[in-house]
Amino acid sequence: MEWLQKKGVRVPEGLLKAELMQLVSQHTSDADVKYVIDKMASYHGHTVVHLPPYHCQYNPSELIWAQVKRYVSKRNSFKIANLKPLTHEAINNITEENWTNAVTHAEKIQADDARRDVVDKFVDSFIISLTSSDEDSE
Repeated sequence: MEWLQKKGVRVPEGLLKAELMQLVSQHTSDADVKYVIDKMASYHGHTVVHLPPYHCQYNPSELIWAQVKRYVSKRNSFKIANLKPLTHEAINNITEENWTNAVTHAEKIQADDARRDVVDKFVDSFIISLTSSDEDSE
């Protein structure tokens, strides 16, 4: 909201996150931000997918990294020299199925959060005000 307001955009109260993101996308363009990594990836026929910052639960690579760390921690004998080869071994053991499962899980969390956001809006707007005359009734 603050970013939109700094851009001079009027932001109505009570918008859902999805509605705020739609407003943001209406007031930004690809020309606004250029990253060197995006250009490099594009040159090689790839597209970089930018994930929302501060939401590691939406990032499948966090789940993969957790698998790598778990693999290393189970096999490391607490010797620094073992870390690099074990890490390479763990990364090489990550399969396409691991990635598919991680992406599916992250997408499910995003969908669940989006549904919950809609419910929260309605729950937050359901307020019962009690006045002195209401207290005397059943």
